[in-house]
Amino acid sequence: MDGLIAHVRAQGVDITDKKLGADGTWQAWTKDPNGVKLEIFQYTGDSMQFAPKGGVCQVNW
Repeated sequence: MDGLIAHVRAQGVDITDKKLGADGTWQAWTKDPNGVKLEIFQYTGDSMQFAPKGGVCQVNW
């Protein structure tokens, strides 16, 4: 994720810093040339998408 963020920024494109999401994945956000928002994510060993951890990810935003 760090390498991707550095590469995107080197191209002159805005991208957020990475953030550890409530589901245990690293996340960052950018936009394509048409302004469409893009979420980039990287799974971790604690990501809820993988068994056996699994579970329900609830946030109160």
